Amino acid sequence: MRTHVRRLAAVFLVLSLACGCSGVKKKDVGAVAGGVAGGVAGAAIGGNDPTVKTIATIAGVLIGAGVGWYVGGKFDDADRVKTSEVLDNNRDNDTGAWRNPNSGNRYSVTPTKSYQNAGGKYCREYTQAAEIDGKQDSVAGTACLNNGRWEIVKAN
Repeated sequence: MRTHVRRLAAVFLVLSLACGCSGVKKKDVGAVAGGVAGGVAGAAIGGNDPTVKTIATIAGVLIGAGVGWYVGGKFDDADRVKTSEVLDNNRDNDTGAWRNPNSGNRYSVTPTKSYQNAGGKYCREYTQAAEIDGKQDSVAGTACLNNGRWEIVKAN
């Protein structure tokens, strides 16, 4: 479960690209993302017994939502803008890295493959690393441009 919690911190940076709209609080986005990730992890840990699986899923959702809420509060608009800038401007395998002066957290995003999908949208595969409160993790995924904004279509 601890690995899933750290992975959530890394995933949150990229997920927030899809929800940079005004009126939506980053902590709320984190809580939802964390709840989903925690539920999935809890269900996997719960095994085949329906009662144990249900309890583990509920516990995973609650723990994940709490951690996601916390991580969401650590990520700010400057980090979202930096991530978008890297996806907009960096060549494949050219890493963009920064340290948030307000939180002290460190992030890096590396676009790894650029292409146009079957629907005609410009997409980029990426790897992303985050160091939040001294803990490091990384994820990979794909983001596509939709109406001028990067949206996550796949995150691992």
